[in-house]
Amino acid sequence: MLPTPKQEPDVQCSWWEKGAASVASPFGANGVELGKNFTSNGVRGNYHVFAEGIDFSRPVRVVVRLHGDGAREYDVADGLTACLADQANRHNAINVVPKSPDTVGSVTWWEDIPRNREWLGALLQQEIYPRFGLSAQDSVWMGYSGGAEMITYGILPRNSEWIGQSATMVGGGGAPHEVAVQPSAAQRENLELAWVVGLNDDGRDGTFNALGNARAGAEFYRSIGFARVQEAYPAGYDHVSVPQIKILDQRLSGEAISLG
Repeated sequence: MLPTPKQEPDVQCSWWEKGAASVASPFGANGVELGKNFTSNGVRGNYHVFAEGIDFSRPVRVVVRLHGDGAREYDVADGLTACLADQANRHNAINVVPKSPDTVGSVTWWEDIPRNREWLGALLQQEIYPRFGLSAQDSVWMGYSGGAEMITYGILPRNSEWIGQSATMVGGGGAPHEVAVQPSAAQRENLELAWVVGLNDDGRDGTFNALGNARAGAEFYRSIGFARVQEAYPAGYDHVSVPQIKILDQRLSGEAISLG
């Protein structure tokens, strides 16, 4: 008998409604801006920014979080997305949550990678980093399911320099056919790559085999010289129940992923 899947806490994190931000910041009310528009080369998309209590007198990081297929996390901003943002802000990290500019069928990152990648790169390099005096070197990436696939198929093979400190692939992150632009020696040595997938997330229900994809992705990037590859495949979790809030906390704290 299979173990009962553990569940991500079903909580609401509408914390921006509870009062003013504790530290003055150049953001909207309580450091939150939802549904902002950004257009690059005729491609229009949207994004959220969460920055409650960010102290710009201290080192600031940027968490770039890519949603899964369908973009439900983006659309329901006071659920998991806001809980993740709260965790990022506690680590003095701005949380940027872009929505793929995909306009055909279900919203995904991976169905038109070149178009979506160009828009995402422009958003970060032309809007986010200049606005807040940051750079790609300050970035920590996290992708879930299709968002994890975007990182391993779309970003790392061609623009690994966009990821400054680490990338965490949750519920996916397969191996590309090739790397179009080779990462530098420094990136291979220093960039932290982590895959986190529940052992039950193996396609047993006839859908996406995230476990197989993640194992292949981790092995591929290890084989081309990335020295800091971490894998975590905890028992009792499936595609929707992996505790992403805890994972982000551990990644931002510099801890090894432990979900026992």
